[in-house]
Amino acid sequence: MMKESISLGEYIKTLREAKGLSQRELADKSGLSNAEISRMESGERKKPSITTIRAVSPHLGIGYTDLLLKAGYIDSIASDAVKNAYLDSSSAPTDIVSLAKDVYRVDPDLMKTVKSAAVNASQAEIAMIKKFLSIFVQSDYSRDDKNLLFALLDKFLV
Repeated sequence: MMKESISLGEYIKTLREAKGLSQRELADKSGLSNAEISRMESGERKKPSITTIRAVSPHLGIGYTDLLLKAGYIDSIASDAVKNAYLDSSSAPTDIVSLAKDVYRVDPDLMKTVKSAAVNASQAEIAMIKKFLSIFVQSDYSRDDKNLLFALLDKFLV
C-alpha cells in the first residue's frame, strides 16, 4: 500500500511545530496574519501565493524553492534548475531580480548580452557571471572594462 503524501497545510504545520513556533509567532515573524497561517494549515488556503510562501519559508527552516515545489508551483525537474539559478556559490539565496535591475540600470546592453549568454552557459559559468555582475553594479567600471566583459560573454554566445 502506497503512503499518501501530506497536504501542503499539514507540511507547513509540521515544519512550524518542529521549529517550536505557534501560529501567532509564525505570523509575526513572516508579516502575515494569524488567520492566514491558520487557513494554510487547515487546508482552507490550498495554494498560498508565492509571496506568502516567500514570507514563511525562512522561518520554517526550509528553502523557498523547496516550499514552492511542495506547493505545486514548480516540478521537481525545474526545482534543480531554479536552485542553481538563484543560489550563489555558498548556497545562499541570490536576489537575482534586484541584480538584473541593477545591471540593467547601469548598462542595458550588458543585461541583454548576459541574458543571451546565460542560455548556453554551464552552471559554473553562470556562477561566475552572477559573481561578476554583483561586483559590476557596485563599482565604476570604465568602458574598456565593460568591453572586456562583453568579449567574455560573447564566448558563451557561440
